[in-house]
Amino acid sequence: MALPLLSGKPDVSFTATAFPGEEFRGKVIYIAPVVDERSRTITIRAAIPNPRGRLKPQMFGELRVPTGGGARGILIPAESVQKDGETTFVFVAVNDTTFARRNVSLGASSAPTVEAREGIAPGEKES
Repeated sequence: MALPLLSGKPDVSFTATAFPGEEFRGKVIYIAPVVDERSRTITIRAAIPNPRGRLKPQMFGELRVPTGGGARGILIPAESVQKDGETTFVFVAVNDTTFARRNVSLGASSAPTVEAREGIAPGEKES
């Protein structure tokens, strides 16, 4: 599945259920390169200062991560990319039995993913 691209180490805000309305700010330090197939989630780690020790292990809350509103690319698995001469493309699932060829413009690469700057939309499933 195509994912929005995050560039750099974005600022994040965390609101713990135990402290509603109070934001703790930090930075993303890790983004897992794959989506968990069962939970359909991606692990993200953030370094959030906790000088008074109020945040505790296993606390629930909400982490807000900016997705770089100005970013135009998305990340797709590098193994999905095909080439035909100078043309780079992927196949996108239209439904369970039909696939459409989409020409893509590639950008930055970070194994096992590559940035697709044009040709595919977030949420589309490439194969």
